[in-house]
Amino acid sequence: MRTTLRITLWTVLVFAVLALALYGIMSMRKESINAMAITQIEKQVKGEVRIGDISPDFWRTFPNISVQLSDVSIRDSLWDIHHHEFLFAEKIYIRIQFLSLLTGKPKIGKVIVENGSVDLYTDECGYCNLTRRENLSFNKGEAEIPDFAFYNTRIKIQNEFLNTYHDLEAFYLSTDVNKKDSAQVLTFDIDALVHSVGFNMEKGSYLKEKKIEGEFRMVYAAGQKIELNNVNLDIDEQPFVFNGTFFLNTEPKTYELNIETKQVPYPKAVSILTQALQEKFDSMMVLSPLDATANIVGQMTFRAKPDVMVDFQINDSELQTPLGQMDHATLSGKFINRVDSLLETGDENSKLTFNDVGAEFSGIPITSSRIEITNLMDPYVICDLQSVFMLNNLNSLTESSTIAFSKGSGNLDITFSGPVASDTLKPILNGTLTLTDAEFNYLPRNLLFQNGFGVIEFQNEDLKIKQLLLTAGNTKLTMDGSVTNLLAMLNIHPEQLTMEWNISTPDLDLNDFTTYVAARTQKATPKSGKKGKIIRITENVDKLLSDGTAKLNIKAENLNYKKFVARNVAASVLLVDNRIVFDDARLSHAGGTVFLKGSLVNGQSTSQLNLESNIDHLNIPDLFYSFDNFGQDAITNKNMKGSLSGNVNITGTITDKAAVLENSMQGTVAFNIQNGELINFEPAMKIAATALKNRDFSHLKFGELKNKLKIHGPAITFDRMEIRSNVVTLFVEGIYDTKKGTDMSIQVPLSNLSKTENDDLKNTGKAGVNIRLRAMTADDGTLKVTWDPFNNAEKQRKETLKEIKEPDSGDKRN
Repeated sequence: MRTTLRITLWTVLVFAVLALALYGIMSMRKESINAMAITQIEKQVKGEVRIGDISPDFWRTFPNISVQLSDVSIRDSLWDIHHHEFLFAEKIYIRIQFLSLLTGKPKIGKVIVENGSVDLYTDECGYCNLTRRENLSFNKGEAEIPDFAFYNTRIKIQNEFLNTYHDLEAFYLSTDVNKKDSAQVLTFDIDALVHSVGFNMEKGSYLKEKKIEGEFRMVYAAGQKIELNNVNLDIDEQPFVFNGTFFLNTEPKTYELNIETKQVPYPKAVSILTQALQEKFDSMMVLSPLDATANIVGQMTFRAKPDVMVDFQINDSELQTPLGQMDHATLSGKFINRVDSLLETGDENSKLTFNDVGAEFSGIPITSSRIEITNLMDPYVICDLQSVFMLNNLNSLTESSTIAFSKGSGNLDITFSGPVASDTLKPILNGTLTLTDAEFNYLPRNLLFQNGFGVIEFQNEDLKIKQLLLTAGNTKLTMDGSVTNLLAMLNIHPEQLTMEWNISTPDLDLNDFTTYVAARTQKATPKSGKKGKIIRITENVDKLLSDGTAKLNIKAENLNYKKFVARNVAASVLLVDNRIVFDDARLSHAGGTVFLKGSLVNGQSTSQLNLESNIDHLNIPDLFYSFDNFGQDAITNKNMKGSLSGNVNITGTITDKAAVLENSMQGTVAFNIQNGELINFEPAMKIAATALKNRDFSHLKFGELKNKLKIHGPAITFDRMEIRSNVVTLFVEGIYDTKKGTDMSIQVPLSNLSKTENDDLKNTGKAGVNIRLRAMTADDGTLKVTWDPFNNAEKQRKETLKEIKEPDSGDKRN
């Protein structure tokens, strides 16, 4: 203890003596020491050095002795032009190694800078505000670098020639320097705020406004390189590991930097990147922490753009993407900003890749082995997607206003390549969507389809549907369809696309499709307010289904509608806007053939029908029965027989219940009846009672009956028509009106009086000498046949026709 006490006392005494000696020397020779210090600094650098005061300090670095410099500044000769002062410090403490004082050759142990700034500036011409003297041992790596410590010091390194800018505000930065072989090992302890780490300021800065803390080592080999090995730093309170090398012996100088972190919040990870890179990642949000690694490689040359590669891993997280929200997402991702090594780095040469993707998309599970997004200026996607899902989950995802699924499953397996937003490049889609037990409502027509089985094939830009089985009511449909150039036009003019369908069925029940005569339903589906990519695609698909053109080729072995039955039905139907146009429709009915063409135009509550038809050898009783005697009781399926041929050209209004609106029919019916029969036909029976009482008119047979009916609402007019039957020959013309009744003019040739029967049923068109009768519905609703020698029936008919052709403005028949 005595020995220790003696050593301590002698040490204190020596320290006190040296301190007093130093204090005395500096007090007596302050000006010369100040000048000597300035001279020594100016030997190292070119520039103007100013020191406000110099004095000894015994306590700042106790037990070492320090020299305190106050108000120190170093400026180059061009400071008046660029105003970048290389160094300013309120106080600088230069710690002297204690033992070196005993040798008489004091050595600097540490330099402490307080409340200062360091601004290393290089202008656009390559001029730097710090120029080192030539042939210095420091430049050769021979001199020792002292330890440094900075308190509240701003450190800037700006190079306008290289377009780089690094800015650090050090609350505390300590550097201990040790020599190892020919290199210097610098140990740092840092608590600072980074304002900028910018290698190309056109793209912004890394670590902008981020707090950093930690201890790390850096190896500096003068003129060779600077190495960072497993540097652990807390950035914005998140631990990061840095590894990298800055090569100083190459032209141009280059660097490689690796940054790694675990379980970092996505916004925090993105925020350390440059502003340009942040914009690329802002379209996506990861709500759970992720693992990320960034590699940055570049050159320290004029406006050089570094190559950046970012790897990240996401596990069971919620993602918000331009396509919508994904749940339980697991994937590994990579971003690179230089895909083609022969091209410059930048958005056009960038790529974002997702590997081994698994997620849920609005309840729909999806997987993908690889999703690539290239050219982030005009993004282009290449991916594969697989999913097995319940179809009703599509409703909330797509928010479609045309299709609403209620059951069934889908199996999706596709590959896609195409632009995300641009319309200049055509997308390509290949793969299949398999439907099983699908049930959905076609909302515009409120039409329910069930038992859906089939495969939807995507072939490049086209869509094809093969053997799609559907049931609508009692009708079982087999459908093949296609849409050419679907992907090319879907985002541009979906309403200009054409859907082509081949539809076949053993039994077509038109009662299942009566909604097509009503106006299309405009059902507003509830919208989430999100205008994601999927919603925009759905809106375009809705436009295709509602406003596009559909060409339907329909074949049915049997067709039923109420009492109407037909066979061998074939029709070409065109659906355009609110019109249904049918052309070249053929069917077999009542033992004959019917050819149809026309259109149905939907209105608000009714539809306008235009129909042209050619009928060939239809059995009249079957025809009249099928159409409920066409809404009249003058001639029914019970009192008329024969074979009917003719041409029909009519227009009319159809209600939303598929019924003809009263008094709406207009048009003509040109007909020819062969081998006709009239059984208990009331007008004929009345004629017999009036003019030919000795004849039996209960069963008339005639060889040919032809005429042209003109339909004007409830009124049916016909021109002079020869009826040459087995009992009598008549010439008839007039009006049949379902409201006002019958008014017909009848000519009975006198030759009938000498014959009880006609053997020759061939029409001649000649009436000869005849008597005139008038068949007219009386006020009591019964048919009356009277003598009409002055042809009053024709005169009245002309007045009636005039009223029909020129109706009052309130006449509903128009």
